[in-house]
Amino acid sequence: MGGLLGNGLPPIYKPDYTGVQVQTSSSALPVPILMGTNTVAPNVFWFGNFVDHGSSGKGGGGKGGGGKGGQENYTADVMMGICEGPISGIITDWLNNSPTTIGAEGLTLFTGDNPQAPWDYLVSNYPEQALQYNGVAYIAKAGYQLTSGATLQSHNFETQGFLAGTCGINDFDADPALCIQNLLTNSQWGAYFPSSFIETGGLIGGTGTSALQCYWKAIGLGLSPSLANKESAATILQRWLDLGNCTAFYSEGQLKFRSWSETSVSGNSYNWISSNAPLYDLNDDDFIAASNDDPVKIERIDVSSTPNVQWIEINDRTNYYAALPVPCRDECMVQMYGEKIGSSVTAHEICDKTMAAMVGDMMLRRALYIYNKYKFKLSWEYCLLEPMDVVTLTDANLGLAKTPVRIIDIEEDDQGQLTFTAQDFIEELTVPTAYPKQAITNSPLNQNVAAPAVNVPMIFEPPAAMTNGVAEIWVGASGVGGNANWGGAQVWVSSDGSSYGQIGTISTPATQGVLTAALGDSAASPDLINTLALDLSESAGKLLSTTSTNAQAGVTAALIDGEVLSYETATLSGSNTYNLTNLYRAQFGTSHAAHASGAPYCRLDDAIFKYTLPSAFIGKTIYLKLVSFNPFGLGNEDISAVTPYSFTPQGVVASTNLITDLQTGIHVDLGAIADLTQGNVNLGSLPVSGSPINLGAAH
Repeated sequence: MGGLLGNGLPPIYKPDYTGVQVQTSSSALPVPILMGTNTVAPNVFWFGNFVDHGSSGKGGGGKGGGGKGGQENYTADVMMGICEGPISGIITDWLNNSPTTIGAEGLTLFTGDNPQAPWDYLVSNYPEQALQYNGVAYIAKAGYQLTSGATLQSHNFETQGFLAGTCGINDFDADPALCIQNLLTNSQWGAYFPSSFIETGGLIGGTGTSALQCYWKAIGLGLSPSLANKESAATILQRWLDLGNCTAFYSEGQLKFRSWSETSVSGNSYNWISSNAPLYDLNDDDFIAASNDDPVKIERIDVSSTPNVQWIEINDRTNYYAALPVPCRDECMVQMYGEKIGSSVTAHEICDKTMAAMVGDMMLRRALYIYNKYKFKLSWEYCLLEPMDVVTLTDANLGLAKTPVRIIDIEEDDQGQLTFTAQDFIEELTVPTAYPKQAITNSPLNQNVAAPAVNVPMIFEPPAAMTNGVAEIWVGASGVGGNANWGGAQVWVSSDGSSYGQIGTISTPATQGVLTAALGDSAASPDLINTLALDLSESAGKLLSTTSTNAQAGVTAALIDGEVLSYETATLSGSNTYNLTNLYRAQFGTSHAAHASGAPYCRLDDAIFKYTLPSAFIGKTIYLKLVSFNPFGLGNEDISAVTPYSFTPQGVVASTNLITDLQTGIHVDLGAIADLTQGNVNLGSLPVSGSPINLGAAH
């Protein structure tokens, strides 16, 4: 602290930080698995070389709105894990919610190859800790800038993970079929499901096939799943199939995949072939039923109570992957039965609003228009039927005449009879429709926006009547031009112009401006003759009129040169310009005077920073720096580039028993002298540094 600690200031303490603070790292988190392109928050798994670069905490004594943090400066060498590798790259890093790139930050990317070379910095400086971290994508940096609390800054990496761009629709999303294949069979992180147990041509297949891969490419669906939480593979698989209008079942020793789509689909240069031709026409000759029992039983849903509005929550890529609920609604059903909103479907694997609308529409149609479930029994002769097969039903009593239905479940009893559950099969019910959705036009707040500098501040000693006799320094400051990116300023002081310590924080802009016309002198109070013409453009300040009682009490007090005056009426005359009338002059013991055009004006209200003046500073030149920060408490100016303002405080009368020689700055406490002389004070014989006491200068 150099010239400060030895000059009467309170001691300035710093936090006892010995390393990166807690809650920046966790050993209990799984390594995320990313396919496609999505955001991933990193997790610190190694740090070292924590350095405190001469940081300092907040000093005492200042008033005016503290709490925006000090100028602490900490660095460390860090390694931050991202996800399983290999990845293709990192597009954007939202650093404290502001977009940037890892190159601009000086971060080194390790893509997670297997094998992977160790970080050369570790090899040189910590060879015993230089591990390879095979198959893990991570970021590394030596001398990483920590926050003033010795914690990591906030990062969210837009990462191109495994299979990015394979959907064929864009350069970001992954092919859902390949996602499923890797989830089941990937040798590094998959479910170890034998690939031979997956039906050939059911999941993977090109154009002109009935494979799900062909279907999803034809309808234009891509996924970007980020598997960052513990979850069973079966749950993940079912969610992806639901989003893709498909299902899977195990039959004949194989896992088989089928689409719910009723007809063939073409799109994006792919032709998906439907395999939904009816396999049997079933009638009373085929059904097994008791003599008095219906061969086919029907269960019907209550459509009037079925949700007709479906929300799909996605990570919107066009809005920086913010969570976005996309509404899907069946307007016909809404008009018939009123709006009935279903539970929201969480689908953060989807990052495109058009895809979300298509998925939600297909899910909604199946829920609303498949009314009936059918149950019937057949003999073992029909054992080759599988779930998702289509048959027709004929039952005169139920009005069924070769009505197509889709089998969804089969149960075998101990007599070899098969009980089938089927549902309505409606042609072209779930043909995907891409409904356009309006793009989000807002942008995320840039919490790192650079703070503007301050206007030339008003630094002064207030009259004793405004401080109850306590010697103080007051500072009024505001951002240049009233810039909205100015959130306040840290107040730093130095007695030598070199070593600075923070004494407080300004969090509210002062109302500053200049006179646009000369203001005449007047001993009258209120002054009903003169008008104070004022321009507050530099601080974008605003003034309101008040009552004469408030004005007389100094509620609207302001400082112009050395005079404190208040106004009653503020009349707006232009943009940030005012005419102030009914002026109460020479308040709080100051003297009335004339003021020239261009004289600075500063409102004396709660925005003023107030600092109790140490006795060691009286009569000595001190230097103040006002380091601006933005409304988020970030974007601080570099203190080394901030203009210092010099000021020489003279001190004020601390009580009615204090006499001051304004020429010499000598202070004599008459009360103390009276104590020493038992009430007999001989001023004529009292020597004070060779200078007589000037009673005419006493306050």
